[in-house]
Amino acid sequence: MDLIAESLSDRLAVGLLTRVYPPHLVEHAVRESGRAGQRNRLLPPGKTVYFVLAMCLFSGAPYEQVAGVLSDGLAWVEPNLLNFAAGRPGQIPSTAAISRARRRLGSDPLKALFRTVTSEQEALYSAQGTRYGRWWLKSLDGGTTAVSPSKENLEWFGYAPGGAPGHVRVSALAQCGTGLLRDVEVRADLGGEPPASPAMLAKTGPGDLVLADGPYASAEAWATASATGAQLLWGRPADARLLPLRRLADGSMLHVFEPPRGEATTVRLLDGPPGGGQLMTTLLDPHVAPAPDLRSVHASRWRFGVALEELRTQRPGPSMDLRSRSPEMVEQEVWGHVLVYCAIRSVMNWKHSVL
Repeated sequence: MDLIAESLSDRLAVGLLTRVYPPHLVEHAVRESGRAGQRNRLLPPGKTVYFVLAMCLFSGAPYEQVAGVLSDGLAWVEPNLLNFAAGRPGQIPSTAAISRARRRLGSDPLKALFRTVTSEQEALYSAQGTRYGRWWLKSLDGGTTAVSPSKENLEWFGYAPGGAPGHVRVSALAQCGTGLLRDVEVRADLGGEPPASPAMLAKTGPGDLVLADGPYASAEAWATASATGAQLLWGRPADARLLPLRRLADGSMLHVFEPPRGEATTVRLLDGPPGGGQLMTTLLDPHVAPAPDLRSVHASRWRFGVALEELRTQRPGPSMDLRSRSPEMVEQEVWGHVLVYCAIRSVMNWKHSVL
């Protein structure tokens, strides 16, 4: 009975991938990325995309086992869909063949698939997002994870403090409430660089209230994000230069913020939750945005760590350790995990939309 239940759950998990990422979208992403001409009898690019997703969904399982589960799942979900048994029934590609196919594919098709599907998800589910007043809540957050200690990875990602293998950083802009990802960036965590690029910050604008904290809440990032017209509610940037102006009725304070570039602006500083430091916001009127409200809004923001834990618990795989042994494949694998997370969130948002 356990074997039957495991087999069924594996097939349903593969069905989740094909529901959110149907073959025509996968093939479009492959063509858009210039990989359509790379044909292989057992592992053409479209099938390799599904393998990368399954590899992340069943993280920790050997390549050939993942290929077998994927082949079985695809045949069960839609017999004429995609079948690894291109030559003989039951034929499964070897680990070496899978590794070569992954290298041929690269990460660009997965990035293209992310762009396409997130646009569709935004159109379907963005109305389920959380608002505060007239603003949609968006969260800027991210985190790092260690890479496999191969020679190539250590040369590219370096070492963490204490001599441990280096890390890859994943930064995300997400809609609060739905957990939909608006943008994602993946790069080596080498330190000394802003976690989020100006291009990511530029995907916010009027009508948004952007939430951030930690390394994402820097004075430079504040200046860039506020220039988009978005309202901001961040943990006080450690490098912010602030000159006090006056205290407001709710106990918060107006300050002059002197950014690293551009003109000085007025911001509002308020106490965060106990032990949580201070918050800084562009919402200056305490009648429109009372301090208790802002503390609650900031505390309930979408967080990368919570999303990662959700991904751990919702997948059938036992682990989320990155197995790839080259920088290019690390990036591809991270994008695979991002797409698996998007698939899970899509189903959860669909469930809420029909209840």
